[in-house]
Amino acid sequence: MTQSGNFKFHTPIFRVNNRQENIDFYQNTLGFKLLTEENALAVFTDWTDRNSLFVIEESPAYRCRAVEGPKKINKVVIKVSNPLEIEYLLARDDHQAKAIFQGEKGYAFETISPENGLILMHAEDDLSTLKTVEYADVEEKEDFKAVAEIAELPMTETPAEAVSDTETEPSAEPTEQ
Repeated sequence: MTQSGNFKFHTPIFRVNNRQENIDFYQNTLGFKLLTEENALAVFTDWTDRNSLFVIEESPAYRCRAVEGPKKINKVVIKVSNPLEIEYLLARDDHQAKAIFQGEKGYAFETISPENGLILMHAEDDLSTLKTVEYADVEEKEDFKAVAEIAELPMTETPAEAVSDTETEPSAEPTEQ
């Protein structure tokens, strides 16, 4: 959950160019559950709490007045309750991970969304404990469907200077070993 002044944003909404490509990414790579689709909207949740909502809206660049220039969001940070779910996601689709980290509770990973956005998925209480590793020693779990509970809704970090669409450097929090 992101706080800004006295506001709490409980339902982040991102505009995307290709809804189906993004639905596949959020389901398969991040383990979100598709709750509903209606017109240009797709609403995701975790598997236990329908109050944890994340929405994408299809707004193809050729049909809308899309903003051009630097990206306003540098990174999306998603915290899950169960660190084993990160392992299951990595075992299912580890080639999607741009970087893999080891923390006190388990693994974390960064990936790039179809919209070229950097996403960090973790279960840590303190991101400074994350150390870069070359690979994750994980095993696939047959009955794993998706993330059971999102501990914190996606948070966004806005850089001091906006990041261009082509810049997707890994975050500064995780450190190299």
